[in-house]
Amino acid sequence: MDAPMDVSTSPSAYESVKDVFTLGDGVADGWKSFDLGRVNGQRVRFRTMRDWTANWHVHPDSDEAFVVISGTFFLDTDDGTREVTAGQMTVARAGIRHRGRCVGQATMLVIDSIGS
Repeated sequence: MDAPMDVSTSPSAYESVKDVFTLGDGVADGWKSFDLGRVNGQRVRFRTMRDWTANWHVHPDSDEAFVVISGTFFLDTDDGTREVTAGQMTVARAGIRHRGRCVGQATMLVIDSIGS
């Protein structure tokens, strides 16, 4: 049986640990996004929103996933509004006009290949 590979000294073996519960601490902006890393070519970002409504937009070539960590996030599309609360996830499919918004504060992970 092969011995397990020692990845403890390889800088490319893993990303640093990030605490998604404290990343947004001290952010005063209405909208702020932090790049956390990449997974299989997809960007993973941490986003904080406070009383914010994004402009309507379309990503023609990428789905955009939202995993809400805290607060409530609203995803508006031409078909209506989806309310997403802490612990829930939703996806805006490629080619669908949408915008995100929140009342109060919300934090989330955003996963997409936009700009990759």
